[in-house]
Amino acid sequence: MNKLSITLLSVVAAALIVACDKAPGGVIKESDMAHVIAEFAKAEAIIEQYPDKFPDDSSKLALKQTILKKYDADLAKYDSSLVWYAHNLKTYSEVHDKAIALLAKESGNAEQADDGNMQATTGLSPQGSAPDGGSSTGGNAATRRTFNATGDSANVWKEPAQWILTAAMARGYITFDYAPDAQSQRGDHYALNMKMLNGGNNIMVLLAADYTDGTMTYIYRPATINGWAAFGLQTDSTKQVKRVYGYMKYDIKPHNVTFLDSIFLLRTHLNRTNYNLISMQQLVGPKAILNKSDAPQTGMP
Repeated sequence: MNKLSITLLSVVAAALIVACDKAPGGVIKESDMAHVIAEFAKAEAIIEQYPDKFPDDSSKLALKQTILKKYDADLAKYDSSLVWYAHNLKTYSEVHDKAIALLAKESGNAEQADDGNMQATTGLSPQGSAPDGGSSTGGNAATRRTFNATGDSANVWKEPAQWILTAAMARGYITFDYAPDAQSQRGDHYALNMKMLNGGNNIMVLLAADYTDGTMTYIYRPATINGWAAFGLQTDSTKQVKRVYGYMKYDIKPHNVTFLDSIFLLRTHLNRTNYNLISMQQLVGPKAILNKSDAPQTGMP
């Protein structure tokens, strides 16, 4: 192959790469954005590991500015890029997947992040058993999208499945509320699943069930995972569920972002083999007052 042919092929290859990039001018390109998101996540881990080296917001901001400079960007361009990606969720989802793959590859968990297993993320074993209420990473995205709204394994999530939480949104809640239908049964298990890239922000998850006798069972836990996470709640088989509800409470740091994707709430019917595998789940009476600083609100925010 002569030099002219090689040059032409190089030009064509470069043109194809540019054509595949959907981000307009002034927006960080997809390939770079994936690296920025991944490096921001690593930066947050470094900041948490060495707090004495990053004692204030200025030092933390300087670290992020150093990362952005590598990709010919600054904070203004980063903020405007987040706005564009927020309005182009399909592209964001692709970028998000690449960022998680980059992080997984570096941590040696690429296979787990890409393929995983059904039980780790949906709370179901191949036989349909329930989880212990913990959170896990791994899983197959295609598996999550096969559940219908009815049947033994049903996705009952009604809210948007993708969210980009930025510093401009400051503090707030993503709420959900589900009223059991004709397909619901006593002892149903509920698992809130999502793919997330936290970025070091403060995210708390409440998943709760109110019973007709006035009692309530709930889990209230932080969500700090980069990858797939699951939060499971086992309802009491001797009680009638009145409603299943909760929220994701977020507090986004300055010039930061959290990505939540492919959210679904999976309801599965009672499995007595794993019925007692309950972790960090609490039951309170109708007159209980939760006054600890780390306790959730019993009502919707």
